[in-house]
Amino acid sequence: EAARATGPELAGALMLSGRRLLIGDHNQLPAFDAPRMRTILSSHALTQTALAEAKVLLAPMLDEEWTARLGRLLAADPGDQRATGERAHRLFAPFETLVAEDERQSRQRVGHRRIAETLTEQRRMDPAIAEIVSKAFYKGDLTTSASRVAEVEAGASPLRYLAPMTASPIVVVDFPHVSRARPGEPLAEEEVGRLRNSVEADAVMAVLRHVRAAEGKRPTLAILSPYKAQVEHLQSRLTYGLSRDLKHLDAFASVRSNGSFVGTIDSFQGNEADLVLLSLVRNNPRTGLGAVGFLREKARMNVALSRAKNQLVIVGSLDFLKEAVRGVNPDEEAHSLDFLTDMIVAIEDAEGRKRKGVRLATRLPPSALGLTR
Repeated sequence: EAARATGPELAGALMLSGRRLLIGDHNQLPAFDAPRMRTILSSHALTQTALAEAKVLLAPMLDEEWTARLGRLLAADPGDQRATGERAHRLFAPFETLVAEDERQSRQRVGHRRIAETLTEQRRMDPAIAEIVSKAFYKGDLTTSASRVAEVEAGASPLRYLAPMTASPIVVVDFPHVSRARPGEPLAEEEVGRLRNSVEADAVMAVLRHVRAAEGKRPTLAILSPYKAQVEHLQSRLTYGLSRDLKHLDAFASVRSNGSFVGTIDSFQGNEADLVLLSLVRNNPRTGLGAVGFLREKARMNVALSRAKNQLVIVGSLDFLKEAVRGVNPDEEAHSLDFLTDMIVAIEDAEGRKRKGVRLATRLPPSALGLTR
């Protein structure tokens, strides 16, 4: 996946031929630690600090030639240092750089010969899920293949449900904003060294008690969260339940190499499952970017929402997300959390439409699943 490779990782492969075909999606998660590296490379002050530290920390491991090169870079004219940093910033994520530059050239130059082509037809997701992903992350350009639409229309889902769970391709177990909690009601995220949310874990287990594998089918299942502490909490709860009221999950398959159903969003990029449950964790009284944490990262949310083939269950608080966005964007101008607004609007729109009598999106209060409110 070329968009997940850094420039140094791609360099060897790119030198093997005069023609190259790179395939990837820079709208999803990049290489590990790439954003932090690009932040350093985009700042002259941070780059200088890093180089100065490198001279101290790495010099004992470098031979004379490399030590001399590092010294020349430190002594270079500030303009040359900035130019080198800008070049390194572009080349650190070559796939994204090539695509962005190609798009810029096509807008500015008539007759520009495009080198990048976007594939807009997807075959994985239920069309209703794909529509949410398309509107939130791909400007509405993502479409669903005719064969996938026909498969859904034929009612070929490997899942079945016990009430109040529904066959809606998108289900939101929607908690109220923490500010509207009753005294003593544990709706908020918990800071136990790391972030987790126990009431969301309760909701995930409740959903699992109400889903079944269709007869003769072995559907795949994934339970995801952006926070490792929540993943660990969910895994502990699931392990306990598998020997008790969740024994029916033996009819489900894992697509993870370790056989587990539970994992972080980052670890699941490139995978897919028939049923995906997503625990968002965040629900606090703050607003703005600090309130949403990892949820502010568009690429991670793109991966999270696009893994499900038949049903996506989102466990969280849409009201909390709305309040967080309002804190960043009180004047409703373009901003970095626009995708969350687009996601919520798309879900609300899907709630008002049906396919063969089933709503494309259903919002369930926690109380519907037997959770106290």
